[in-house]
Amino acid sequence: DDEQQGDSILQSEDGGYQCEGITNTPADYRQLVALLESIKRPFFTYQLKEDRMDQRVIRGLPREMSVNDIKEDLVSQGIADAVVQQLTSRTTKKPLPLFLVKTKMPEKLAEIQRLAMLTVSFERKKKSSEPSQCYRCQRYGHTQRNCRLAERCVKCGEDHNSTSCSLPAPPTGQRNAKCCLCGEGHPANYKGCSKAPKKAASAPKAVPPQIGLLTPKK
Repeated sequence: DDEQQGDSILQSEDGGYQCEGITNTPADYRQLVALLESIKRPFFTYQLKEDRMDQRVIRGLPREMSVNDIKEDLVSQGIADAVVQQLTSRTTKKPLPLFLVKTKMPEKLAEIQRLAMLTVSFERKKKSSEPSQCYRCQRYGHTQRNCRLAERCVKCGEDHNSTSCSLPAPPTGQRNAKCCLCGEGHPANYKGCSKAPKKAASAPKAVPPQIGLLTPKK
C-alpha cells in the first residue's frame, strides 16, 4: 500500500499525454529520469524542490555592467553557485539595468550590500502571471529545461527547433503560421489560442515531482 501512495494519473486536456506520479523518493525519481533518457523515451518532468535555485533581481547596477564581472564579484563574496543573466524589456527586447541571479544560498546573498563598489539591493523575482509554456514542444505546464519531448516549431508547427525555421517571425510570417497545439493559423505562443490555459499552470505539488509520458491519442 505504501508503494501506491505516490501514484496518480492526470490526463492532459488534448488527451495526447499523461502525467504519472510513479516515484516515491528523489533517488527513484533520478533513476527513472536516467532510464527514460537512456532508452530515448519522450517525457517531461519538473525540478525537484531540492534542485531549485532561489531567484533574485539585482538593482543598482548600470545597464552596461558585464554579467561575468557580476558573477566574479558574487563568487568572491561567497556565492559560489551564482548564475547571472541580464534582463531585457518585453516590448523592445533591449537590455535593462536589471540583473537576475540564481543561487541556492539566498541567506548569504542577503548579506551582500555592494557589487563593483556600488550599493545594490536584491529583490525576490515576482512570479509571472502568464502560463508557463515549453519552448521545445510548445505544450503548457512545464519548461524547456525539463522537457525531453519531440521538438515542435512555435511558428510553423513542424517537428524542428523554432530557431532553425525558415518562416519569418510574426507579423511578417503570421500569414503562413500554423499552431501545433490547435492547428489554426497562428504561432503556438499566441495568447488567444483555444488551447492556451486561462491561468498560469504550476507543477503538481508532489515530492518528488511527476513525470509526463507520451501516450497515443485515442
